[in-house]
Parts: sequence; structure tokens; C-alpha cells
Amino acid sequence: MTSPKEKILALNRVLASRAENFSEKFLESSRAIEFAFSNGDPIRPLGEFAKSIIRVYCPDADLEFVDISSDYFDPIFLMGEISAAAKRLAGREKPILVVAGLKKSTLEGGRNFCAKKRRQYFENLNVVEGFVLRYKNCFPNIEIIFI
Repeated sequence: MTSPKEKILALNRVLASRAENFSEKFLESSRAIEFAFSNGDPIRPLGEFAKSIIRVYCPDADLEFVDISSDYFDPIFLMGEISAAAKRLAGREKPILVVAGLKKSTLEGGRNFCAKKRRQYFENLNVVEGFVLRYKNCFPNIEIIFI
């Protein structure tokens, strides 16, 4: 499983690519994250981190975060949450949707990411992406990030 630190660092890397002074801002934020983890400081949830760090990298972007990590992936029960996030992004100039936990929900409580689970993961990814992109005319520039 991926640790919270690894998820934060990965999301930081992905979101940093939007910054004008990419390397400077990325190095500064990476050092701050490493410092916070090494000092044992309480770390904010991934969604809160994403919404605050995007303001550093791209102040005019709008980000919504959806965590679908559970022990079972079922589009019927998760699409309401994804749909609500997508609606909040409608009409925005630079919408970003971050979806977390899809791998965990695909594993259904297991540990092995075998070929069957890998195939199921990509099917689940396509379901979520396809659902959001049905409304692409409401947000033609949407970025969907799976973490």
C-alpha cells in the first residue's frame, strides 16, 4: 500500500507541473513536506493538501477531491460523489478533479495486484473517467488525476 507521505509527494509532483516557476516552487514545497514528516507534524488529509497546494502552483485553478477508497468499488454508489464534484467544477476555466483510492477499492480488501485486479482497476478507471467526460461540454479543459 502507498503511504500518506508517498501520496502527498506524488500529488505534489503532479500539481507542481502547473506552476510558472516549477522547479523553485516544487523544491520549496517538497522540502516543507519532508520537514513536516520528519518532525512528526500532523499532516492534513490528502484532499485538504491538494486544495491548498494548488493555490501555490496555479491560483486560478479550481480543484475538487474525491476519495473513493473503500473495500469495494461500485460505480452506482460512488458516482453521486463524483457527479457532485464535477458539478462544482462546471463552468470553471481550469478545473482539476483528483480521484483517490481507486486502487484500494479495486483490491477489495486484498493485497495482491494480480493481472485480474490490474485489468479490473483499468476498467474502473475507465468507468470513472467516462462518467466525468460525458459532461465535457460543461468543463472542456478538465484534468482528471488518479492517485
